[in-house]
Amino acid sequence: MTVETTARLRPAHRGSPVAFGATPAATESRDGWTVVLRYQGEARHTGPLLVDLTHRHRWDYQDSQVATHRPMQLPVPQRFGEVGVHGSLVVNRMNRTQVAIWHLGDGPAPATPPDTPFTETTDGHCMLAFVGPRVPTVLERLTPLDLFDPSRPHPLPHPGPHPPRPLPDRHLRDRPRGDDLRARLRPDVRRCGVGVRRDRRAPARR
Repeated sequence: MTVETTARLRPAHRGSPVAFGATPAATESRDGWTVVLRYQGEARHTGPLLVDLTHRHRWDYQDSQVATHRPMQLPVPQRFGEVGVHGSLVVNRMNRTQVAIWHLGDGPAPATPPDTPFTETTDGHCMLAFVGPRVPTVLERLTPLDLFDPSRPHPLPHPGPHPPRPLPDRHLRDRPRGDDLRARLRPDVRRCGVGVRRDRRAPARR
């Protein structure tokens, strides 16, 4: 038996984890994202300005011989911490085995290649741009990282420190869960909103 239907699938809605307290003046839809093109009254602000780029396509490419590869036909920077800008694509050499590729230019983003080393990370984290005058002055108050090291060529990738991720005590007979576990964490960890997951090496409880 063959069943025909004229129902249409609704496009997936994708949302940024960032919300600004401003009223959009112009928006457009891109791949399920509602992208703000302009805010009301933004011309009155001299900056710095915070721009949400979470909708921009991003990929990770990982391989033990990544330096010899050409992901998306792009050359990989040979040294850690180097960046290659190729038209609308930016290639960041993160470490020995990984590069991060960002689409930041005009026009549509390329499709994710079927190659195994590729992982699309667009929905995995937010992406923000900070532009305008006094950006270094503001950022040096927000992070101890030296984002404007004059001895390094720009642009440059600068991975930040990862917050600690505590694990449940495997020696406890009854492991704490949910709010009970969060109550046992150090106050600074609780403020970071760090999730806790079970140690995969320990046997699951039944």
